[in-house]
Amino acid sequence: MMMLKKLCCTKNMSLGLLALRLAVGIPFVAHGWSKLAAMEQTGAFFVSLGMPAFMGGVIGVLELVSGLALVLGMGTMIAGYVLAAIMLVAILLVKGKMGYLGGFEFDLTLLLAAVAVANLGCGSHSACAMMKGKMASMKTGGGCCGMNAKESCCGEGDAEHKM
Repeated sequence: MMMLKKLCCTKNMSLGLLALRLAVGIPFVAHGWSKLAAMEQTGAFFVSLGMPAFMGGVIGVLELVSGLALVLGMGTMIAGYVLAAIMLVAILLVKGKMGYLGGFEFDLTLLLAAVAVANLGCGSHSACAMMKGKMASMKTGGGCCGMNAKESCCGEGDAEHKM
């Protein structure tokens, strides 16, 4: 069991989380930005789906902000679930009709990866972890990914920093 715990929460896990956060966050930043940069076309597309045009802007902002949050490693749980919800709606309304291959495969991959980030946390290579270190040095008692100062970004107490 100790071996499993060592494998679970190592510096390599944090590098993996960084790669996962970037792989999910960067496409959402790009797509959010493109939606906002072409609001007329974005609004028309959303209207064609039976939604109000302003929803294109809402989704664009959510993708941009949540994508940036993942890239930086801040608020990963909320950002991950927001992006997963966006992908679920995209699959249900648009991509699902196209089938898996050439249709919703990438959307499903982003959805599942966003859920993974939401559940795994920010990792030690993140703004969240940097803030945790500053908060701990100020003895505020706040935690990086939660309110408990003993909680680490990988979610297993402070195991990441003890190994």
